[in-house]
Amino acid sequence: MIKKALMYSFSSKYITLLMQIGTTLILARILTPEHIGLFTIASIITGFAQMFRDFGISEYVIKEKQIDSNNLSSAFTASILIAWPIALCLGLSSPFIADYYSDPSVAPLITILSLNVALSPFGSITMSTLRRQMNFKPISYANIASTAVNSGVSLVLAYYDFGPLSLAIASVLGTVTTVLVMQAFRDKRYKITLRLKGIKSVFLFGSGVGSSNIISYFGENFMDMLIAKAYTVSDLGIVSRAKSTISLFSTAVTEATIPLITPYYANAHHNSNALGQAYLKSTQAILYLAFPFCALMLVAPDTVIMVLYGEQWLPAAEFISILAINFAFHSCSIFYDRCLISLDMPKEYFIFGLFFTLVNICLVLLLIDFGIIYILCGIAVSSAVKLVWSLFSLKALIKLNVSDYFNMATHPIIATIFLLAGLLPYLIYKSGDTLLDFLLLIPGGIAWLIYILLFDPNIKNILAGVRKK
Repeated sequence: MIKKALMYSFSSKYITLLMQIGTTLILARILTPEHIGLFTIASIITGFAQMFRDFGISEYVIKEKQIDSNNLSSAFTASILIAWPIALCLGLSSPFIADYYSDPSVAPLITILSLNVALSPFGSITMSTLRRQMNFKPISYANIASTAVNSGVSLVLAYYDFGPLSLAIASVLGTVTTVLVMQAFRDKRYKITLRLKGIKSVFLFGSGVGSSNIISYFGENFMDMLIAKAYTVSDLGIVSRAKSTISLFSTAVTEATIPLITPYYANAHHNSNALGQAYLKSTQAILYLAFPFCALMLVAPDTVIMVLYGEQWLPAAEFISILAINFAFHSCSIFYDRCLISLDMPKEYFIFGLFFTLVNICLVLLLIDFGIIYILCGIAVSSAVKLVWSLFSLKALIKLNVSDYFNMATHPIIATIFLLAGLLPYLIYKSGDTLLDFLLLIPGGIAWLIYILLFDPNIKNILAGVRKK
């Protein structure tokens, strides 16, 4: 089942990633940094509201030992009771938020995006049920359809000079598409209606997991909110472009993996008490991809920018290098929070999120006057400390030895060294010609692939089995 789930999850992610990259290639040459900055402000505000809207309800549906029409109805009702008042508050407060950022263009963006919050409950419960069942086929259809609608609408509206409104309208229509697909594939065994009874247990679980999600989101986006105020909207647009470049990895890999990890860890913990091995195995798989990705972004950020976005976005290159270092540290503990959820430890999950959110907020406040580069360096140090925290915590919780962790990371590190060796021609012969420089990056990917195929023990065992057949 896990292999089939992975197939659907990853295939949909790669299809949507290709659509998103294609859309980005065009939009980056139509929309300006100011347009992206304005949309970033609005999306951060409404994204924060989305964290309140979910409030851990999705995780509640997944982790419940048994689900039925009653507890799903309670979860749906809880989601409605949170989402609709929040959506209303967003719409009413949008003029004041626009005044704070001294740009009236922010108000209509927030008002439009608030519709996403109001619509989400109609698809989120069904999606969580499907995730619980490891049935990712309908979710894959929904993701592909939503991305297609989002991409198509944004391109058409941007072409007709709708500016940042094109992104907001496209986002809402993408959400509508997701809801419609989820309703088409919902499990007919469960009749979901409004039900007040039982919502207390939903809120009790959400108070831990949901609060932690909210705090983590605030910490991750506090920097952007402050940059928009302390610097300019265009500066925020440049930083946002750098962050979105690094987040390509999350779109391609992490977002396809995360929905599988919580049930995978839960099964490992409940069935065989092998959570430690499951954690190491899943983290190694991520690091095999994350480390080389970060190395590429560190070595060739300007070439990546030119290929994806064009010359107007070149100032983002210096930010990408530091964000790549930050993401390398983050990847090393990327599943730690999933591990805590699988262990049914919402309190520890909350404390972990709260502590590092406060750390990041303090770093941003302390470094905001020194420049954006210094802020990003501080965030990278915070991610390194987070890795150390997770290692010592896992040693106490699931008896995971630090030495076992570093042994696990050895192969991804060596694979990355192979990639860097393959990038030597790029470093030596880089000319400034975008196409030529891009072609010089290819030997790095080939060197990385050679190491995995020839030296990784897991791949070698698979290939040996294929040869025997």
